Amino acid sequence: MKDSIIVYSSPSCPKCKMLKMELTRRGVEFEDCQDTDKITAMGIQSVPMLSINGELFGMADAIRGIKEGKICK
Repeated sequence: MKDSIIVYSSPSCPKCKMLKMELTRRGVEFEDCQDTDKITAMGIQSVPMLSINGELFGMADAIRGIKEGKICK
């Protein structure tokens, strides 16, 4: 089964762009959600936030996990 990967982001956020570029560079398919109402309703207070099968990772954990091969293999 393929992982469900969503990046919750903002179009003006440089960290969001960096996370999406890293995922793209590694060939990871993801959905980009910039819907502020949905992001707020989920209780997300800062972006970027990476969701893998519903588990949320902040920017530092996401980048570290990607680089270590622990997430988004």
